[in-house]
Amino acid sequence: MKQFILKNTFFLVLFFVSKPIDAQQTVIVNGEPFKSDLEIAEAQISGETIMIRLYEIDKFNPKHEMDNCTECSDGKSLDMDIEFNRGFKFPIEETDSVFIKVSHLQQGLNMHKHDSEQVQNAQNSINKSEVDAMQNKAEVIKEKGKEITKLLQEGKITPQEAEKQLLTLTQPFSEDLDNSSVSNIEVKDYKESSVYGFSFYNNETLTETKPFSGYLYIKEFNKERFIAEYRGEMIEQCVEKRAAQSIEEEKKCKSVSSQYLPDTKVLSEQSGGVYIDISIKAFFDNR
Repeated sequence: MKQFILKNTFFLVLFFVSKPIDAQQTVIVNGEPFKSDLEIAEAQISGETIMIRLYEIDKFNPKHEMDNCTECSDGKSLDMDIEFNRGFKFPIEETDSVFIKVSHLQQGLNMHKHDSEQVQNAQNSINKSEVDAMQNKAEVIKEKGKEITKLLQEGKITPQEAEKQLLTLTQPFSEDLDNSSVSNIEVKDYKESSVYGFSFYNNETLTETKPFSGYLYIKEFNKERFIAEYRGEMIEQCVEKRAAQSIEEEKKCKSVSSQYLPDTKVLSEQSGGVYIDISIKAFFDNR
C-alpha cells in the first residue's frame, strides 16, 4: 500500500514540475499513466447523469475497425458514469465539494440485501390461516367455473348467462383478496441518492478494473475541463482474451476468492486510486 502511494505521489510531483498547468492531460489509474495525447476525451451530461470516456486510441474510428488487426494495440481506456438521482449543479467548482461514496457494485449488493429483507418481512406479515382460506376459496371457484363452462358447451346456458354466473362467482373473492393482508403489504423501493462507477481497461495486462468501495471526488467539471480523483478498494478481472490464452492463465485469472462479490473468483483485489485532469475534446449536453 505504501509503495503504491509513493509511486503515485512521485509521478504526480514529476508531472506537475515538468509540464505547464494549461497543457495537462493526465489520467493515472493505480500508478499506470495514460498517454497524454488521448484520442477520445469526451464528456456527456443529462439532468441526472455524467458520463466520461477517456481512450488512448479511438477504437470507434472506422479506420481502426478496417485495419482488422488482432495484434494491434487498442490502448488503455476509462469509462466512468455518475448518477445523481436528485440532479446536480453544473458547472461543478471546487467549493461545491462533490463527493460520491457509493459504487454501482455496492448499490447492486445493497439492493439485493434490501429486496431479500423486504421479501422476508412480507412473508412474516402474511396471515397463514388467511392464505389457506383464500386458497380453499380459489379451489371452490375453480371447480364451479368448470361446471359453468360445461353447461355453456352443452348449450344449457347462453354465453351471457355464463359471463354473469362467473362474475357473481369471482367478484366476492376479488374483494376479499383486495382486503387481505397479502394485498396490503407495503414494499419499499431501494435507491441511493447518488452512485458512481468506472471501468479501466489495461491493454498491457488485458485486465478490467472496477471500484467496489471508496469515494469519487469531482473537483472541477465544466465544458472544457474535468478534474476528479478516486480512492478505494478495487476489483481486477481478466478480459476474455487473456483467460483464453492458456489453462494456466485461466487459473491465474480466477486465483482469488472475492471478499466483496459473493461466489466470485477474480485476479486481484487491492486498494487503489484514480487521478484525472483532462481537457475535454467533445462535450454533449443532453439536459
